[in-house]
Amino acid sequence: NFLKQKNVYCDAVYRAALGLYIGELNNVLQMYASFQGEGLASAIADYKIRKLQGRGITVVPQPDCHAAGLDVLDGILAEITDLLKPEAEIAGLQFPRGTILIGPPGTGKSLFAKSAASRLGLPLLCADWAGLISPVPGESVANLKALLQSAEASAPCLLFWDDYDKAFASADLSKDTGEEKKLAGMLLTWLQDRTPPVYTIVTLNRINQIPPELKRRFDRTIFVDLPHEGARHDIFGIHLLKYCGAIPNWSDRDWKILISEYGECTPDEIGKAVYLAAVRSYRQGRTRQITIDDLLYQRKQFTPANIANPAQIQSIRNNSKFALKASSDDRSKWRVEPDPIFKTMLGR
Repeated sequence: NFLKQKNVYCDAVYRAALGLYIGELNNVLQMYASFQGEGLASAIADYKIRKLQGRGITVVPQPDCHAAGLDVLDGILAEITDLLKPEAEIAGLQFPRGTILIGPPGTGKSLFAKSAASRLGLPLLCADWAGLISPVPGESVANLKALLQSAEASAPCLLFWDDYDKAFASADLSKDTGEEKKLAGMLLTWLQDRTPPVYTIVTLNRINQIPPELKRRFDRTIFVDLPHEGARHDIFGIHLLKYCGAIPNWSDRDWKILISEYGECTPDEIGKAVYLAAVRSYRQGRTRQITIDDLLYQRKQFTPANIANPAQIQSIRNNSKFALKASSDDRSKWRVEPDPIFKTMLGR
């Protein structure tokens, strides 16, 4: 109602203003009186981030590009957006706890988490395990407690835990003692009982390395695999736009060759290849003019992790076969239809 009285109400501004006192929000609106719509929402979000940083809370900066080919995750973001509306609370709909993102390294899990906060207009707090753990007895628990209290005070926000499996790989909740058990127990309780709208996103490579009790506290487990053909095209487009200013007008034949050659690559490997191609073209006097040959040359300079460590990647996939996929089936014109003979050999 306050935002409507000020004639600045829209969904984006409402989400950005959540968590601010009325008097504080009024001062912010006066500071940005010339802003409207998305611009005002962005200004309010920046104010909240500066406020959190002033309290010593780590706020992750927005990434310079978005994760592509993760349409299922994009749908989850749309759901979270709707659940932040006041109508959802009136309807008695509880705010979701969070999502586990599992998949091989470099597939865009962390990038999605970082870009999600930007798209929702919410601050993103990053949990640094190395900073939480302390050799001093009781200090690790105190650090985690302070982090969770900060997250609740910053709500609505996103709380991001990277490499979650590394943090709790050795935690044994069946034992009665140990610092890791205390940390895991505190996190279990918080994930179960927390009431402020804090959406928790965790990324990991192996879901079998974290205790089952922790997995059950999340609403969804999403598998982020290597990108399919259509997603690879979109990923190339994002990075080419960044380094060339526009997506080159290549023929469909050239695109299909490029997409095929990068078939076993992660989004991270594709992004690095485009960057190195941009460096190569710059040094040859072709600033912002990347060619197909530049990218094919870069492809020959490295071995994708999926090929270098096939057993490791396959193990991650095997442990993720019951998780929801992060992307729908490829329906783009770049998709490659499976060979019917190969499907017959597999018994499908």
